[in-house]
Amino acid sequence: MHLGSGQSAGRDLPPLEAIRGAVGAGTGTVAAVAVLVLALSGPLLTSLQSTFVSPLASSIAANFGGGDHGALVAQLAVTLPGIGVILGGPIAPSLIERFGFRAVIAGSAALQAVAGMAGGYADSVMFFLLGRILVGLGSAGLFTSMVSLCGMLFAGGTLGRLLSYQSGVASVVAMSSTILSGIV
Repeated sequence: MHLGSGQSAGRDLPPLEAIRGAVGAGTGTVAAVAVLVLALSGPLLTSLQSTFVSPLASSIAANFGGGDHGALVAQLAVTLPGIGVILGGPIAPSLIERFGFRAVIAGSAALQAVAGMAGGYADSVMFFLLGRILVGLGSAGLFTSMVSLCGMLFAGGTLGRLLSYQSGVASVVAMSSTILSGIV
């Protein structure tokens, strides 16, 4: 079911109206807002994968021995989630087809959360770096699921607006989290 085109007789539906149509005609505003928040959360969480780590690079380097070795670990901590996204991006659609959106969204969010927190408890370089790759894999599944779900539910101008909202929210969160993590 695509919304935002066809049924609106040439005009696009506002996002909350389109969401109500996508999840059921009797859906209230609270449920529609919940779907909108869920749709915006994938790119939001993906934008956080490296932004909190970047200002902490010197602390990460010191924690893992300092010098050239510590600097390499810190650089890899920032880079490896991107490699995880590259590796997980092609796998995520297959997982969505096999297990469905709900399972991939829940699994990816759990993977990203557990792997992200594991970095704070890692005492070995390999465990820490493996956690950073898993953060990227979780981000890939979450982002792919959310964007695919939006593509299935919306079309036309409504889809374009929703995707631009996702991009805007992710950009603001990435900028803000970098500043906040530097302050904290």
